[in-house]
Amino acid sequence: MYFSRIRLDGERASAAELTKMIGQDGYGDHQIIWQLFKCADKSERDFLFRKESQQSLPVFFTVSRTPPARDHGIFRLKTKSYDPKVRPGDRFAFSLRANPVVTRWIGDNEKHHARHDVVMDAKRKLKADSVPESEWPTTPEIAQSAGFEWLAAKAEHAGFGVDRRLVSVEGYRQHQLRKGKNHLIRLSTMDFTGILTVTHPDLFVTALFGGIGPAKGFGCGLLLIRRV
Repeated sequence: MYFSRIRLDGERASAAELTKMIGQDGYGDHQIIWQLFKCADKSERDFLFRKESQQSLPVFFTVSRTPPARDHGIFRLKTKSYDPKVRPGDRFAFSLRANPVVTRWIGDNEKHHARHDVVMDAKRKLKADSVPESEWPTTPEIAQSAGFEWLAAKAEHAGFGVDRRLVSVEGYRQHQLRKGKNHLIRLSTMDFTGILTVTHPDLFVTALFGGIGPAKGFGCGLLLIRRV
C-alpha cells in the first residue's frame, strides 16, 4: 500500500483552476482523485482519501494499492510505501472524517430500510419519546454522544478501542453534492480526533487500508494515525 500527500500547486495552477478547486464539493474531489489514480478503466475504487486545507489551498491525503500517476499537472505529490507494524496495546493519536449512519428498517418488510445520520436519528428518537424540544441537548452535544457510540461500535470490528474521555467529535455537517445536472447526493460528516488503543492488529491494519464507515468515495473513512 501507499500513503500520499497530494497538494495543489498554486504556482502551476491558473486562477480559474484555483477557483474551481477551492470551491468544488466532495463529488468534484472524488473525480479528481479518481483521475489521479487512473481509475477510469477500473470498476472498483482502490484508494481512500481525505481533503484538508493548508495555506488556503486544498491538500489530499490518500491510502492506495497503487501510487498516484506522476503526470499530475497542477499537483505536487509525495508518496511513500505504507506498511504499519502494530501490536496489541499500541496507542495512536488518530483523526477520522466519517459518514456516521445507522440503518433503520421501515415497517415489517425486511427489504425496506433507510439510512439516517446518527444526529438526526437521535433527534427522531427524542421526538418519538415526546421530549420537549426545549429540553433537547444541543446539536454539538448530540453529535459528541451519538458520534462516539457509532465510532465505538465500529472500533470493535476494526481492531481498536476508544475511551469516551479521549475522543472529540466536531464539525458535524450536512452536505449536498451534485452529480451531473439532476442527481443530488446528501450526506453528513463528522470529524473524530483522539487516542485509540490497538486490540487486534490484523483487523486494525485492514481498517487502515479499507476505511471505516460509508461514503469512502466522497472523502470519508480514512483513518489517519500517529504513534504516541
